[in-house]
Amino acid sequence: MVHQETEGLLSPLIRDIRLRRVASYVKGGSIVLDIACGNGRLAKFLPENCQYFGIDRVAVPDISGFAGFMALDLFGNNAFEQVQKWLPQKPDYITCVAFLEHVDDPKGFIREFHKLLSLNGKFIGTTPHPRGKSVHESLSTLCLCSRHAAEEHKDFLGKKEIEEISSATHGNLSAYSQFLLGLNQLFIIEYPKQ
Repeated sequence: MVHQETEGLLSPLIRDIRLRRVASYVKGGSIVLDIACGNGRLAKFLPENCQYFGIDRVAVPDISGFAGFMALDLFGNNAFEQVQKWLPQKPDYITCVAFLEHVDDPKGFIREFHKLLSLNGKFIGTTPHPRGKSVHESLSTLCLCSRHAAEEHKDFLGKKEIEEISSATHGNLSAYSQFLLGLNQLFIIEYPKQ
């Protein structure tokens, strides 16, 4: 199985733009849980002294940048419980880069996984903007973006849907921005109560 972040000529460049953007919101010395971490490249962009934990369904060949790695199908039975038992402590941040568009129920996914966060923890995500759907599909047919990713997309969330997810999960949408010519979006949901 291939990591979609490296499938397609432009995919590594787009991945690194996303990861740098996410990492810019993480404070040094934090504990970070990266859901659907791919090759774990986010660790290279994080500030100093962060502990980086990653989860992905595809094994990572080099886990030297990880405090811990778990191979797990996040859609499998008891995925949340397995992660909860595995983590040695609650993370300050959960990152979810270019993954929610592959989830059948993004609201339910965040509702469950945000419970792993420490007090005042933050869920940082990126997801393609709905206006990018046709662009991504076109680029994937030209092998410039991942074909597998395009085939696995369930839904494209807009700002309204992200606001609804934040509200439904009792979080506070503290940051929202679009980038990559408005085709991608970053959001941060804070959870002051756990």
